[in-house]
Amino acid sequence: MNKVEAIEDVLGVEALGSGVGLSLPGGATPEHVVAPRDAEECARLMRWATSSGIGVLPVGVGARSRPFESEGRWVALSTERMDGIETYEAADLTLTAAAGTPMADVAAAMRPHKQWAPFDPPRVGEGTIGGFVSVADSGPLWAGYGEVRNHVLGATIVTGDGRILRLGGRVVKNVAGFDLLKLVVGGRGSFGVVTSVCIRAFPEPIEDRVLVLASASLPELAGPALQVATAPIVPVSSVIVDRLPTSDTPGLVIRLHGSRVTVDADQRRLEAHLGLKLATIDNRATFAAEVSNRGASDDIVIRVSTLPSLLGGLLGVVDGAGASSVGLDAYGARGRVSFSESEGSQAARFLDAASALGATVAVESAPHTSPLWARADEKTSHEAELMDGLRRAFDPEGVLWPTRS
Repeated sequence: MNKVEAIEDVLGVEALGSGVGLSLPGGATPEHVVAPRDAEECARLMRWATSSGIGVLPVGVGARSRPFESEGRWVALSTERMDGIETYEAADLTLTAAAGTPMADVAAAMRPHKQWAPFDPPRVGEGTIGGFVSVADSGPLWAGYGEVRNHVLGATIVTGDGRILRLGGRVVKNVAGFDLLKLVVGGRGSFGVVTSVCIRAFPEPIEDRVLVLASASLPELAGPALQVATAPIVPVSSVIVDRLPTSDTPGLVIRLHGSRVTVDADQRRLEAHLGLKLATIDNRATFAAEVSNRGASDDIVIRVSTLPSLLGGLLGVVDGAGASSVGLDAYGARGRVSFSESEGSQAARFLDAASALGATVAVESAPHTSPLWARADEKTSHEAELMDGLRRAFDPEGVLWPTRS
């Protein structure tokens, strides 16, 4: 029996997916794309892969896949057939969806109820909810709403050896003891294939106001950004970008949410605290989306974070790096700096300079053959030992491709 026949025997002929829309790094080509319908089919596939010695790469649309050694026999596990809203309790502010459900569909389901998922990482609407939870990138709105892992209430995952684990639930307090769900959120598929997710919804703000402070250079924004962090009001986000969509100059972008009266009062208090007037943006939805994509739109994307007290030094390093695009969350002193493929040497120098400053840096994306990937996941021996131990508990035979990278 060949592999196609084996897959058909395990899951049925309809589980052999097309792979249309998959974007795997370096042009990696799986022997087959397999698309289970639900957790039970996924578990059967994983048990077959374990017994057959075949690797499995879980993907949504593949947008966040990282380079990996593709030697040997392996298949891509697409979540394209695990699609749809399973339950949406608008009164309870909870939504459960299959892992392959596009985030755009999640937003569309919430919109008639004037609810939303307040997460704004780059291009969040282009991926699936399973991929979003696996990466757990909150975006700058974490300052006002909290991190993604605080709002994932439950998830169903299938481990590398085919066990189905239903973690958490549909209420905020749903765990006693060690919370395995927190391990899965942000685990990038290392501990299992996410097949279903329950997230918390939020009421849409009555007023969403975008305020801007333009500047001649990035380092000049450090002072105002730190002042915003000590203001008597708390904006839902504060972002530094190298180019504002409206002026092509560096700027600080601040968002205020609440009732109109509250937001008016917050803006007055913030401007009094800063001692200057802030410009108000009219086309706020488009403007905010463009700001959230800064730093993540080029061939090479580097994530960087440091202590807020070192924000000025980091902005100085960024300003001299010759980057194509910059987007930094001023509250968390973290964000993305991107370079074109031809600027690989500049990206390497930026990694060195930011590391020398004491910042934490990581390569998020780069051409598959780039030497930058050698620095992507530098771990101490203790960190590597801990991660390997956790992975073996969920994937004893190392079937899932993240455990092989």
